[in-house]
Amino acid sequence: MELILIINISVILLIAFFVLNKKVSTLENIFLLLISEFVFSSYCAIIDINFDLWMIDSRMNFFINFKIFEIIILPLLIISYFNLITLFTLWWKKFIFLLVAIAVFYSLEWLLVKWSVITYKDWHPVQSLMAYAIILGLVYISYVVFRRVLMKDGVMDR
Repeated sequence: MELILIINISVILLIAFFVLNKKVSTLENIFLLLISEFVFSSYCAIIDINFDLWMIDSRMNFFINFKIFEIIILPLLIISYFNLITLFTLWWKKFIFLLVAIAVFYSLEWLLVKWSVITYKDWHPVQSLMAYAIILGLVYISYVVFRRVLMKDGVMDR
């Protein structure tokens, strides 16, 4: 049941991502995919393997659920966040959208916790919220630096 729901969510996100107009160029979207995948996979590996603060269930369908979340769903949501944030002009609307995005990221993690895919050991949900804010901040800083390099090299104009 959970595997089917996770696969459905990822397929809907993939279709929505490819159908909707993107405000960010293709090169920047590829960069955002790579950097968000790298940062989030590193985060999950550090939390799960190095510090042993989470435990990922070893059953195959639960492990696949987590990997789909880690490799497909969250990076696509991060890319969609950066494509949609350009629609807002006022800073407080951008801030509210940031809070909504972090809430969506955490709600998907909460589903995994509810389904016992992830088991918290010495972890509190607030730490996940802070981690998602830090991940978005790191991806944003990388994106801004990458965009400046593209403009400096003449690959992209403003």
